[in-house]
Amino acid sequence: MKWLWRYTQEEHVLWKDVVSAKHGIQSHWCTSLSKAPYGVGVWKHICKLWEKFSQHKHFTVGNGLHIRFWKDKWLRNTVLMDDYPSLFNLARDPDSTISQNRDGTTWSIMFRRNMQDWEFNDLIKLLQTLQSFSLNTQATDQFKWGTTGDGNYTVSAAYKQSRAFNAVTDHWPWLE
Repeated sequence: MKWLWRYTQEEHVLWKDVVSAKHGIQSHWCTSLSKAPYGVGVWKHICKLWEKFSQHKHFTVGNGLHIRFWKDKWLRNTVLMDDYPSLFNLARDPDSTISQNRDGTTWSIMFRRNMQDWEFNDLIKLLQTLQSFSLNTQATDQFKWGTTGDGNYTVSAAYKQSRAFNAVTDHWPWLE
C-alpha cells in the first residue's frame, strides 16, 4: 500500500512516469489495472490492493481539476452519486471533475438532458449542499488517507486498520 500512497503523492518522478506509461492512467490518482497475463510484474500485484487502500481515501479540494464530482469522496464524507442517484444517472459525464461542473464561481452541473419537473427537488437539494463550497484555484487537489489525523498514510496506520477489520487475531510480537 505504501507504493500506492507514493503514487498519489509524488509528481514528476521517473518511476511514476514509467509505471504510468506502461500501465496507462485510470485517474490522476491511480493507474489502469493490467489484465495481461504476463509482462506486468510487481505493479500488477500492488494494484490489487487499490480497492482496499482506496476505502480509506478522501480529498481536500483545491482547484478541482483531479477530483471526480460524482464518484470521489470530497464533500460531507460521502460520494454524490450515492446521495443523488437520480441526478447521477442524468450526468453527461459520470467521471467529470469538480472544475468541469463549475463555470467561474457558480455551479454548472452537466446533464445529458433537461430536467423533468419531478427531478428539480433533487437538483435544488444538491445545489443547496454545494452553495457554501468554493474552489481555491491557487491550490492543487490533495489525496488524503482517512485513518490518520493529518491525512497522511503510514504503514503503521494501515496495519492497525487492517487488524481492526480482520477477524483473525494472530499474535505478532515483532510488530508491536
